[in-house]
Amino acid sequence: MVQKIIGLGVPDKGNGDPLRTAFSKVNDNFTELYNSVSAVVVTGATAPTGPEEGSLWWNSESGRMYVYYGTSWVDASPVDGAGINSTNELVNGAHTVSLGSTGIITLPNSSYLESTDTNLKVGAQGTVTIRSNAELSGTTRSWEFGRQGTIATPLMLPTTFTAVLDNAHRTVGDAISGTPWQYTVAFVVGPGGAVETQIDNPDWPTNPGYSPGDEFEFTEEDHGIPGFIFAVTINGFSEIPGTGFLVVIGVTPPPEYPSTVSSLGAIKLSANTSDWVFDPNGSLYYPDATVQTTAYVAPTTGNAVISSQSSITISRNGMTIKITEAGVVQMSFDSIIDIRGRSSINNAGSTTIATPNGDTVIGTWYNISTALAVGDQLVSTIMDSSFHNVYRITVLIREQDTTPGVEFTTAYAIIEQLQ
Repeated sequence: MVQKIIGLGVPDKGNGDPLRTAFSKVNDNFTELYNSVSAVVVTGATAPTGPEEGSLWWNSESGRMYVYYGTSWVDASPVDGAGINSTNELVNGAHTVSLGSTGIITLPNSSYLESTDTNLKVGAQGTVTIRSNAELSGTTRSWEFGRQGTIATPLMLPTTFTAVLDNAHRTVGDAISGTPWQYTVAFVVGPGGAVETQIDNPDWPTNPGYSPGDEFEFTEEDHGIPGFIFAVTINGFSEIPGTGFLVVIGVTPPPEYPSTVSSLGAIKLSANTSDWVFDPNGSLYYPDATVQTTAYVAPTTGNAVISSQSSITISRNGMTIKITEAGVVQMSFDSIIDIRGRSSINNAGSTTIATPNGDTVIGTWYNISTALAVGDQLVSTIMDSSFHNVYRITVLIREQDTTPGVEFTTAYAIIEQLQ
C-alpha cells in the first residue's frame, strides 16, 4: 500500500479532508506498519502464510532467517559461497572450519595455519598441546609445550595390546568358528633403547579350528605403533587331557625404539652459548669442539645381549666381550695392544682392572668384573694406549640361573668408543 496523506487544505477555508476521512487514512497507515512489524517477529518451523514482500521469518528448526522476496522465501544470509552459518561453521566454498561445543576447532583435510607476516604465534596461559592420529582410537599422539619452555614428546613404547587370533586378523589358514585364542603382548624397553617382546601363553580349553602354520597380522590400529606389522604364527599345539591345548607360537621381531628427535642432517642442541651437535655419521661434538664420541653397539647376534648359555658375545675393533655362567664379564683381543682400565659396579667407586694392565695376549680372556647378580650394572673404561682409543663398556645383568647343571647368565651389553 502506498502511504496515505491527510489533505490539510488551506488554513481557515475548511477545504481539507473531513475528520472521518483523515482518521481513516491514519488507520490504514497504522495497519500497514503493524503488518510489517508483525512479519519481522514471525517464528516457527514452517513458513507463514499470506506474506507480503519484505516479510521476515525465523525458521526455529534450522536457525535461519528468511525474507519474502518476489514469490518465495529467500535465505537472508546464504553460506553457499562464504560466511558463518548457524552451526558455528565458517564456510568458504568446499572448505569448512567448525567450532565444537567443547571449544575444539576442526579444520578441513590438508589444512595448515599460515601467517602473512614473518611470525606465527600459538599461545596459552597454560600448556600448549599438539595432537596427531586422532582418527585412530587409542593411538592419539600429543606433544606438550609446558609453561616453563619444556617439550614433552609422545611415548609410543613401552606399550601393551591384546592380539586376538580371529578371522579379521588372519592372513594364512582357514576361518575359525568359535571363541578365538588371544594373547597379551607387551613391548618393553631395556637399556640403550633395546625393545623386547613379552607375551603370555596360556592353555586353551578348546580349539575353534586352528591348524599349524596359521598366521595373523596386527597393525597400528591394534597396537598404536605407526608403520609396524606384528605377526603371530601358530607353530604347533598339543592337547593335554584335563588342561586344554598347549600352543607353540612364533612372533615377528619387536619394533625399533622410535626417534623422538629426527633429522636428515645434523641435530644441534644448544644451552645458552654451548652447542652439542650430532652429525649424520653418528658422531657427537661437544661444546669445546675438542672431543667427539661415536656410540657403538655391535652385537654378533643382531641384538644387544650377551649370554653364557649360547656363547653370545659382542665385538668392537678387535675387542670381544662375553659373560660367564657365574656372571663374570670378560674381554679378549685379537691383537697385541697395551691396555689399561677401571671398573665400577652399581655406581660404586671404581677399581683398577687387575689384568692385563699392559700388553695383551691374543685370545686370552681377562676378567673386568667380579661375579654379578641380576640387576647389577658394570661400567668399565678401557684405554688402548697402542692406538689411542678409549672405550666404555656397560653391562646390565638381565637373567641368571644358579641351579647346578643349568647355570647361565644373560645380560645387556654396549661398547662405546669415546675417543
